[in-house]
Amino acid sequence: MDFAVVSNPEFLQEGAAVEDFMRPDRIIIGADDERARLLMRAIYAPFSRNRDKLLRMDTRSAERS
Repeated sequence: MDFAVVSNPEFLQEGAAVEDFMRPDRIIIGADDERARLLMRAIYAPFSRNRDKLLRMDTRSAERS
């Protein structure tokens, strides 16, 4: 089994974590492996009907954002 590292930084405001998770203003997925990106995209599909919210980038760039 191969493993991939995925960076998925959270942008949660204090007191609004559940709401921010359910209706995120942006979702950042940082991965160097396409299979990992697709898996994360599938996980977030119910929360990101607007595809403009989902930002794909490499792992290092996601950690800096």
